[in-house]
Amino acid sequence: MLRHTVLVFSALLVSTTLHAQEVRFSVAGEPSAPVFEITNLHSSPITAFVVTVDLTTNGTALSQIYYDVYSDDYPRGRPIPSAGSRRFPLPHFVGAPLPPTLLQAVVFADGSTWGNAAWANELLKRRRILLNRLQEIVSIMKDMFQQRLPRPEALAAINHSRVLVAETTTEESVERQMLHDRVFHVAMKNVAGAFRVYGEVPEAHVTAHYLGMTFDTWRVFLQSAKPSPADWSPSAPSAMDNIRYYSQRTAHASALLASYGSDRADAAPLPASLPKCAAAADASFIVSGPSACGNTTWHLFAQVSGQPFDEGTQEAFGTCYGGTYDCLGVFHPQDHINADVNIFNIPNPPVNTVEFGWLIDSYVDNVQPCGPCNSGVTETQPDFQFATPTYHVPCQ
Repeated sequence: MLRHTVLVFSALLVSTTLHAQEVRFSVAGEPSAPVFEITNLHSSPITAFVVTVDLTTNGTALSQIYYDVYSDDYPRGRPIPSAGSRRFPLPHFVGAPLPPTLLQAVVFADGSTWGNAAWANELLKRRRILLNRLQEIVSIMKDMFQQRLPRPEALAAINHSRVLVAETTTEESVERQMLHDRVFHVAMKNVAGAFRVYGEVPEAHVTAHYLGMTFDTWRVFLQSAKPSPADWSPSAPSAMDNIRYYSQRTAHASALLASYGSDRADAAPLPASLPKCAAAADASFIVSGPSACGNTTWHLFAQVSGQPFDEGTQEAFGTCYGGTYDCLGVFHPQDHINADVNIFNIPNPPVNTVEFGWLIDSYVDNVQPCGPCNSGVTETQPDFQFATPTYHVPCQ
């Protein structure tokens, strides 16, 4: 049973206390910068949640915001501690009423769940999906390293497995397809040249060696989640098992990612209006940065079917490296890599719908000691680029 309380302040605040005081969910903030807030009243930290936002206002296609320290938000996600709260931007159309927004389910660090059973199962199923894909990509990276594949062959090997997975997930929701594809997308991006060693692009098999270790670290961390993704089996259907509003999609699943990395026209003004059902046009801008380590804070804006859409602020993470000696005793001066964001549009969306989101750079600086008799280190910089939620928006 949900207990709804509406409090009136100078800023909007709608608070809902849920399930025996285990979670409190609020929509708050000024109308120009709304947020949703999750307060953890349980004794165990929150490691994952899913919030749905109905941008259609009629429930035909829910935009889904997944937060999971083990999967969607690795490696920078942090649990919401017991008695702690965290605020997140609420995506919305500028000047329009705020969309219906619900906290559907939560997973706690002790393995217990709260909320709608189907949505809780979806959170746990997503972990199982990602574990399977991580095991696959670790094996691919190992083979690439052992065979010392040059870059074109290495990229072809990744893409071969990527397409095979895509062909088996054509009927699944966009959110699941994106999850299945995430490690392949990250691998392709890094092997293509995003991965650096002291800021330099190494040979593909060297990238595969370090990237394989990085993916395996992620796999081990994911397996430590409770309940264990390797042992979990659903006790009931998951929320995304049957998505009727995708039943008319005919595009091959591998085309889902065809527009990843679309360029943003930074200086180009947006047209006063766009044709109906046109792709979302990016109007994002930097709020602050780049910092000394390449971090930038963006305000993500898009023009969608003639309306301004506000996703809120988002941090894109660059990285610093250098100021150290490598394993050969060579000194590398300090430097950095700047982070960026790019909009993507899902090809062939359902009729009278636009589906879009953003890709966010998330570089990580990994430091490995050279050995007990060598004081040097190896610094590698993979980009764990991640995607915002995919927003499902009807044409106006």
